[in-house]
Amino acid sequence: MTELERLRDIEQFLLKKISDYNLQCVPQRFDIIPDDRMFSLIASRLPANFSFWQFGRDYERFRTEYEHGFGAGILEVVFDLDPSRAYTLKSIPFAQKVATFAHVYGHNDFFTNNAYLKKTFKNMLSSASAARDRFFEYERRFGIDPVEKIIVSAKALEHNVDPDPDRAYESNSKIRARLLEELKQGIKNRNISSVLAEKLREEDEEIRRRIETHIPYFAERDVLFHIIEHSPLIREIQDLDWRAAVVDMISVIWEQARYFAPKRETKIMNEGWATFWHQRLMKDLLREGLVTPQEFSSYAEMNGNVLANHPLHFNPYLLGAAIWESIEDRWDTGRFGKAYEDCQDAEQLKNWNTHTGRGKEKIFEVRASHNDWRFIDDFLTQEIIDKLRYYLYSVVEGKIEIDTRNITYIKEIILGMIGNSGLPKVVVRSTINSKDKEKQTLLLYHMYDGRDLDDEYRIKSMEHIFALWGRPIKLRTNVGDEAECVFYVYDGVSHSKNTGCKKGECKHVK
Repeated sequence: MTELERLRDIEQFLLKKISDYNLQCVPQRFDIIPDDRMFSLIASRLPANFSFWQFGRDYERFRTEYEHGFGAGILEVVFDLDPSRAYTLKSIPFAQKVATFAHVYGHNDFFTNNAYLKKTFKNMLSSASAARDRFFEYERRFGIDPVEKIIVSAKALEHNVDPDPDRAYESNSKIRARLLEELKQGIKNRNISSVLAEKLREEDEEIRRRIETHIPYFAERDVLFHIIEHSPLIREIQDLDWRAAVVDMISVIWEQARYFAPKRETKIMNEGWATFWHQRLMKDLLREGLVTPQEFSSYAEMNGNVLANHPLHFNPYLLGAAIWESIEDRWDTGRFGKAYEDCQDAEQLKNWNTHTGRGKEKIFEVRASHNDWRFIDDFLTQEIIDKLRYYLYSVVEGKIEIDTRNITYIKEIILGMIGNSGLPKVVVRSTINSKDKEKQTLLLYHMYDGRDLDDEYRIKSMEHIFALWGRPIKLRTNVGDEAECVFYVYDGVSHSKNTGCKKGECKHVK
């Protein structure tokens, strides 16, 4: 029997087992591809995508790392589509291909059922392929340099989109009409004293004025979408074909960013879920005799490398799988709820088992409803911290000294690393008047969380935003002391900085 024939038999067995386990998957397609094709896939992020110089740079980096042993963990790439598409390396041993198939079905189930991913654009492959052809045409018509300038600046902001898959994007006119109607109905339904009514009328007039003159009306997290909708620079482009091309290119990058954003928000859960299931399915395959003991041993060695602890950062496969295993075990044994949490008897806690048997039910419930931040906050335990040997440390006289293994401090660090994918959260608070260029300034507000902005990234980001906005860019943040604001300005020529507003009295944000 050939390797391909064996893989087909194994896939049929996997399909039966995932049905037995109540996993719910869309149809799955597998492609077994050579190494260079895999590097190209990872670099371009989609099987067919527009051409961009950074993709070539990333291809060479991935290839070099792999050839020198630093990318040996690359086994598969799976895309959240319908049907789902997965790619695995032709060069890896048979046992690793089998484990990859099992792992992919775990991803497929997660993509299909998680609330943050169920509404992602499942036809992204066709969209990216069509965009590739249009971008080539733009390069031919308008030149490579102008096209590349737009792509570079838009891609610099691809993490500044709203990851909420349930958000309904409205046009400015629709938002204005909806808010004004809600305000009118609110005023009509009030039944209050005349004195209070007069006060509320004044407040309502201020709200109405803001609705009619401010864009956005509320802080806007999706910076890239705001630029598409309201950029003065784009609006002033005289060549209508070039204006349409600019909007199209930024919109394609925005669409792809929105596609990938929920995946960043659920990476630990997703990789942990796929690992949790591939380990179970590989044992099933061994028991069924579809993989030999020698092949299972080869897989186990690979799996050990995948789940290895890293000295400088946490491994999402390891941490995610450990939490899923913990949830299943705790809900199977009843180690949750008030009675368990209130128990003070160490021996009783050690042997606690009410045979609740709700483990499978609970992990499917969590799979459907959580993202990484909630997953860690709700289910990371001291027991997991101890099992994975996590700790915070400092270096004293060249030697590492452990500061703490306490979950309170470790969880805080992890949550800080994964909140907003570990990136600064910046929102738009801009007042726009199309007749007054000074008021077309884009005002950005950094949601300060105790971590300062990196100056190099801040400067480059403001310059890329200016390249798409065409008016001065202002950014408010704090540096170190939350009692004072720091206000950065870039006008297309130079950067400047102002400080000094007291907490609660900032004159820069209206």
